[in-house]
Amino acid sequence: MIYIKKFESKNSLCVSKIIISNLLKYNSKDYPLEAINTLIKFYSPDDIINYSKNDEIYVATNLINNEILGTISISNNQVRNVFVKDEYHQKGIGKKLMSYIENIAQKRKLPKLFLLAN
Repeated sequence: MIYIKKFESKNSLCVSKIIISNLLKYNSKDYPLEAINTLIKFYSPDDIINYSKNDEIYVATNLINNEILGTISISNNQVRNVFVKDEYHQKGIGKKLMSYIENIAQKRKLPKLFLLAN
């Protein structure tokens, strides 16, 4: 069972690892390694904590063992940093994270959400 909750600073290392792993494994197919290595520098655990001061960050967790399976953030009407742990790709986690953010947007009566993705 998957539960989505607000990010806490204690989640920063796990979120950082998920993002960096995805950048290296998946995004590197679309971008040069130099660009990926530059991006990685912006996703340390401390950076994630700093981002959480401006963006709303959420994590998808496994209710049984509290393992963090993915993350997503929203800032105004922009969806950012949708990443899922490698071994949980194609399991519906990203879909659940997006649905969660869409519900937030509906409650806030946002007419549109924007997501830059590759």
